[in-house]
Order: sequence, then C-alpha cells, then structure tokens
Amino acid sequence: MRFTTYILLIAILTAFPIGASGQIVERSRVGQTKLGADATLTFPTLVLDAVNTTNFTVSMQSTDLTGLNILGYRGEIVFDPAVIQPFGPNFGCSNTGTLSASFIVTCNLFPNTSTITYFAFGFAPLSGSGPLINFNFQRLGGVGSVSPLNFGDFFFNEDGPTDPVANLQNGSVTFVGELEPTSAGVTVGGTAFAASGEPVRNAQIVLTDDKGITLIARTNQFGHFIVEGVRAGSTQILSVSSKGHVFLPIVLNVGDDVLNVTLVAEN
Repeated sequence: MRFTTYILLIAILTAFPIGASGQIVERSRVGQTKLGADATLTFPTLVLDAVNTTNFTVSMQSTDLTGLNILGYRGEIVFDPAVIQPFGPNFGCSNTGTLSASFIVTCNLFPNTSTITYFAFGFAPLSGSGPLINFNFQRLGGVGSVSPLNFGDFFFNEDGPTDPVANLQNGSVTFVGELEPTSAGVTVGGTAFAASGEPVRNAQIVLTDDKGITLIARTNQFGHFIVEGVRAGSTQILSVSSKGHVFLPIVLNVGDDVLNVTLVAEN
C-alpha cells in the first residue's frame, strides 16, 4: 500500500524543533519555493481582539488539488506557546468541513513545545480548493502579543520525486486592544449559496476591517451566517472558505446592521 511509510511516520510525530533555551526553532521552507509547485498552502494573518477572544480557529488554505492524486500529507505548524495553545480534541486539529473531511487525521504535541505535527491519509484523492485542515487554539497572550503561524516540514504523499509539491506561505496572529468605545458594534449577516443555488453549510466567513481587526463565523445548515460586533463606520473585506467552492472576496461599507448579504460561489 502507498501509505505503508506513513504508518512508520506515526512513531516520529513527536519530533519537535525546540532549542535548548526553549525558543522556537523554525524549520519552515517558506522562501524556498520549488520550481513547478503544484499547489500553494497558506496560513492566515489574523488580527484579533485580545479582550474578547478566548478560542479561535486557524485554517490552512489550499489552492485546487483536483487531479494531483493526493492520498495523504504530513507537516508541522509552528507557534509561540506563550501566546497561544492548542485547544480541544486531537491537540486542536480538526478536519470537519475541510478538504480532508474523509481522511484520518492524527496530531501530536508534547507539553511546553511550539510545534503541532499532523499526519493525514485517506483512500480517495483530495479534490477542490479551500481549507485543508483546521487548528483550534486558545489565547494566552495579552494585548500586543504576536504568534507566528508557520510551516515546519510539509510534504504530500511520500514526498517522492513524482509526488505533488507545495509552496508554503506563513501567517501570524496578533492580539490587539478592545475596540474603541465610540465604535459601536453592528451585525453583518447573510447567506452563502453554491453556484447551483444550494445553501453552503459550514463555510468559514472572515471579515477584516480597515484597522486589521478580523472576525470569523461559520454558516449553518441553511447557509446562513451572523457576525456580531462589527465596527460601525468601517470598511470590511468579506472572504469565504468552503470545501469544493470558490467565492470572490467582497467589500462592505458598514454603517449599520447589514443582514441581507448574498454570497454565490463561482464554481
């Protein structure tokens, strides 16, 4: 079987790049773009409210993987354990609503380390674009704290000479102070639809305003979403991540509640 090698990799999922001082030792290959890469994987750049944010989700986004015959992948996410920590089952890893929803995903983390190692495999090739895997974190740091969201090692399948190659783009999360009292919070809501007209469930809705504040919500089974606490008078970029669907970002000028946003996928 193609993934015999992966079974052996479970034994090394606890290999973490930590220096003697306890500082993060980054092994990201970002900047070492390989010629002819087949896909681009991206961690987001988030700016979150340190006063009101307790738990949050980081989605690794992928370009279209259709036709690449990807039956597995293995990698690492490097973060600052003084600022954020994994939260929830499977060391914070989740494949719910992602391209890897049918895969078996195993994650590992030693206490007081800065790297989650993840290993995923399945029996049907990955297809489409959108979130490949999610990581749930809880905030530890205060106002002004920053954590990298960096790639360590990563490869598709068995990292052989004919296996797909990915370009890796790092991200970060920054925690800022509470929004000014004069900036009243309003609500943005609407519905996400597939190109066929069917509602899109479990899509991630991301609002980023002109001050870099990011708010995140998900659509329900009817495709509806609600984002509360949006800064009144702000300009928001609304983007959508959903397995198998591509949505173009839109710009919203938010003066008051906006409850009728209609989002339609391109494919």
